Amino acid sequence: VSMLITVSARCDLRVSADGRQVIGRSLEAGEWLQVAFGDSVELWGDDAGAVQFSINGQAGRILGSPGEPLSARIGRDDYDLYLARR
Repeated sequence: VSMLITVSARCDLRVSADGRQVIGRSLEAGEWLQVAFGDSVELWGDDAGAVQFSINGQAGRILGSPGEPLSARIGRDDYDLYLARR
């Protein structure tokens, strides 16, 4: 499963894929990260409203309001629950 994460404002973000840390640092507005995972991906951060993502090319839903803490676990079998509804 392929996930593209982008940030629209400066935020601290930590991402783990299949149990191993991919990134754990502050990102600036406009930065992006491509993550591949087989089982699950976990995201933690300090500004849920600044984090946008897509999974296999499909837009993800909003994970929280600006300034709200981010904590999400997205699995291979349930990622469709995290996709934006049209």
